[in-house]
Amino acid sequence: MNNTLIVRPLLASTLFVLAGCTTSNQAGSDAARVIEGTQRVCSFAPTATSILAILNVPGAPAADKLVQKICDQVKRSAMVESTEVGGQISVEVDGKEVRGVLTKK
Repeated sequence: MNNTLIVRPLLASTLFVLAGCTTSNQAGSDAARVIEGTQRVCSFAPTATSILAILNVPGAPAADKLVQKICDQVKRSAMVESTEVGGQISVEVDGKEVRGVLTKK
């Protein structure tokens, strides 16, 4: 039996899986940067799930732009005034709900 017939499909599937891991790791590190950035800029800690929902869309904004978009919406939100520190709020960014907690006022 020709080993080339076995190795080529195996190599192709391995490369496909590795490419997926690279994208996933990139989105994960971008999500961490967004969460850290929003805590620093506007005292809001969004959930990773909310951030990944935006980052996993084609044409997603860069992490720094996403921080700005989220903080703009948090600052406009009437929920901030009536929510205690540690309380949950949600805002809409690029058509997606971003949920999280206030870390300070």
